[in-house]
Amino acid sequence: MVRTRAWYPTGTFFILAIAASMSVEPALPPVWAAAPNGQEDICTNAAVIYCENWEARAAGVGDFTTNYYKTNGFDDHFGTEISVISSGSVPQGVYNGTKALQMFYPGDSDNDNGGTGFMQTYWTTGQAYRTLYWRWYVKHSSNWLWSPIATKHLEQLAVGGYNNIFMMHGGGTGSTSATQQLVQFGYNTTPSGNFDQNVNGPVTMVNNRWYCLELRLTMNTSAGSSDGYLQGWIDDVQHWEYPNVRLDPTSSSSSYQTGFMVSGYWNCTTNPCSASSANNHPNMYRWIDNIVVSTARIGCLNNSAPSAPTALRIN
Repeated sequence: MVRTRAWYPTGTFFILAIAASMSVEPALPPVWAAAPNGQEDICTNAAVIYCENWEARAAGVGDFTTNYYKTNGFDDHFGTEISVISSGSVPQGVYNGTKALQMFYPGDSDNDNGGTGFMQTYWTTGQAYRTLYWRWYVKHSSNWLWSPIATKHLEQLAVGGYNNIFMMHGGGTGSTSATQQLVQFGYNTTPSGNFDQNVNGPVTMVNNRWYCLELRLTMNTSAGSSDGYLQGWIDDVQHWEYPNVRLDPTSSSSSYQTGFMVSGYWNCTTNPCSASSANNHPNMYRWIDNIVVSTARIGCLNNSAPSAPTALRIN
């Protein structure tokens, strides 16, 4: 049984310290039931629709398609560069528990994207959500070199197979963020397609360190509507706040969320990659652990419960 999340006692509330004008979303309420397949206990919460911490999957590349508790199997482009690893063999690549996902980036400049492959999964058939919260952990090897363009990460899959949103490492073209800053990128959005960190200052990511990332996506109800909402947190501190946006301005109808892709693209300056020094990188790794998708705020693992409020007065 994995029981590492700190649960909040009755009568206390988790308040994110953000500007008063922004919406405040509490993390999920206490959940005491143990989840099957070694998942986080929070996965038994009714608001959680998807969990994947790799604990139930066999190490290697042979067990990606199996359905487990609140996690459907993955399809597409596993190869040998994306695999499940164990803490016994790669201890630096596991955040919590005994297993995690490893993405290997071979140091060959003629690779078509400079990176590795991708894999995708969908919720139960017929499920599509306008608002979802996505939380996961990511770490890069100590010798990681950032793409001169952008490094793709998690990608939202939506109705009709349209891929709306990326989380990207590195400053993409048109972005005001410096390299190694996490950027939220939307396909075909205006004006630039990028949503830079605009709350509490930008975080510049460093190698060999785990980050807890959480993203809230509320899709706009039609192509012409600006009623979408984007929020994002790094280590439980908010760094994105974009209300009233068009996250999908091209779909003729609502483009609700149906799944996601883990993308290993490391974008080169040319396509296919050339042998220029800008496109060369060593053999390097990215690790991903503890993915949770929910209809409510999730929060990071190992949070300390806030102190009970004092000197309260009822008006």
